[in-house]
Amino acid sequence: MSLIKRVLFLPLIFIFACTQVPVNRSSEGTLIPNKYAKLFQLQTTQTDTILTIYGQDHNKIGSYFWGRSQTLPNIRKIHLNQKIISLSVIFSRWLSFLNAENQIVAVDNIDFHPTDIPLNKDIQSIKRGNVLNQEALWSINPGLVFSYQLNGQKPEDTRWQKQDSVNFIWIQAHLESHPLARAEWIRAIGWLIGEPRLSDSIYTEIANRYQKNCIDSDYEKKPTVMLNVPYEGIWYVPQEKAFTTQLFRDAGYSIAWLTGNKSTGIGAFTISLEDAVRHIESADYWMHLGAAKNRTELFELEPRLRSMVLHKTKLFQFDAKLEANNANPFWDLGACRPDMVLRDLISIRNGQSDSSLYFYRRF
Repeated sequence: MSLIKRVLFLPLIFIFACTQVPVNRSSEGTLIPNKYAKLFQLQTTQTDTILTIYGQDHNKIGSYFWGRSQTLPNIRKIHLNQKIISLSVIFSRWLSFLNAENQIVAVDNIDFHPTDIPLNKDIQSIKRGNVLNQEALWSINPGLVFSYQLNGQKPEDTRWQKQDSVNFIWIQAHLESHPLARAEWIRAIGWLIGEPRLSDSIYTEIANRYQKNCIDSDYEKKPTVMLNVPYEGIWYVPQEKAFTTQLFRDAGYSIAWLTGNKSTGIGAFTISLEDAVRHIESADYWMHLGAAKNRTELFELEPRLRSMVLHKTKLFQFDAKLEANNANPFWDLGACRPDMVLRDLISIRNGQSDSSLYFYRRF
């Protein structure tokens, strides 16, 4: 077991045996309710377990079952849950939490995977850029492929996947609007690979830690935060219902970029450089500073930010744990463990020692 897993999950492994999952009885079976996630649903019957997955508009994009039934109408049967292809570092991270990393036989690109996720030495990379090597995938003959659909992806883009016997499981965590909703997808994966109690208990512990540290919405001393830098000349910021926005709210921050100009979706929207500069000037903190390693690189990125770079004192970057290959565990470990990100943000807001931070560093 890796050092990170031992350090971060030692308190979790003792509780799974006594965790009780709340249920909701219905005439068609037993619904296993989620706490936050909106885009998957688990249900058990006397013979089977059914997983249903939804897209952002809540249309059904995948239904799977495993159990004693031979067939169920319009639901794909999962015969094997070994030999897993993971097309995202986040999925690999969840599988490692569930002690199932040895079941991963291929990934999107091994170069993107942090070294603390202990993958097999002979594992294959089957994606170059956004292009999936279909021949390599079929030759592996996996039991499950954990993939995702991007918002706006046309149905014909995935038609060939639906026609084959390989089960593509659409993990739509990236479309959830709350940090704990994203993290809750470990439960869907746990049920798929036969570890429902362990996955439920790990998620419960994460959610409890997150909720314990959440700042009440009427917290009076809220500092203001501004995020990001221009990307190819365009300044993106999270929308009103984005999980990042929720994280900062839960950590007790006021959101600078939504003042007087709200966008209610879950993704990102763009603002002008002039508006961004105005928000930075009024903000107490400026965070998530692109790929800049220091203030010189930040200034070179956009010279018109010179005054902000020189005079702002509370700048924080989220790259404290960069790997040698520049993989940033903030994007995968942070998505799986939002309680850790929340703890960092609260430590920053409270002016605690920089040594208490895990993902962030003073810039």
